[in-house]
Amino acid sequence: MKTLGAEALKLRTTRVPLVLLLVGMLISGIAAAALVGSGSLDTDRALGLAQGASLATTLATVLGILLVTNEYRHGTIMTTFLVEPRRARVLLAKLAAALVGGAVCGLAALATLAAVALPWLALRGEPLALDGQALEAVGRVVLAFALSAALGAAVGAIIQSQVGTIVAVFVWFLIVESLIGIVAALAFGSIGDPDPVSPYLPGTALSGIVGGQGAESMLRGGPASLLAITYVAVLSALGALAIVRRDP
Repeated sequence: MKTLGAEALKLRTTRVPLVLLLVGMLISGIAAAALVGSGSLDTDRALGLAQGASLATTLATVLGILLVTNEYRHGTIMTTFLVEPRRARVLLAKLAAALVGGAVCGLAALATLAAVALPWLALRGEPLALDGQALEAVGRVVLAFALSAALGAAVGAIIQSQVGTIVAVFVWFLIVESLIGIVAALAFGSIGDPDPVSPYLPGTALSGIVGGQGAESMLRGGPASLLAITYVAVLSALGALAIVRRDP
């Protein structure tokens, strides 16, 4: 509990998490204004708005990365290991802090989206019903943010370099997964058609929790969530091995 409290204190008392939180709220507010203003929301408006909030999940991934790699960058990780020699427990505390921090970012993004979208929709005579679909959309967004942060922390534990981790994660999400999709499409059909590989990649699994553009070719909802949880668990295990076996 002391280790978890220390990680929570680091999260609350540094400026970067607050900056990431505020930027995520800004992105969600802009997304809400764009979705409502353009009239592009379909019949499942709650999920459509949730997809707008999920645009900021990348910031949650960065938050998770920084929770682990900041200590390697500033050389304080050995002090942390002296206080808690069981290194796997340190990583577990960081993963828990990442999950909570990611969930808080998700709730903040949703709050900003609601503050922009709900009054606007009400003024247009199109109030959004706060029913089971809306609650499901909220749960999806919070889970997507939490798992994105935990994945960032797990990869950070494996690589341990702050710049290296951020570059590796963004290259994977933005380039490698696209290339794998192209190769798989060429191998199993043609470019532009859904391929059998992309839905099972980590970035696509995280995106599928909420859905969005290209959702027809993704795993969605429960299956996407289970796959994303599996990725986080496997990467966390690899991160624990890296922390235990490799000195800073």
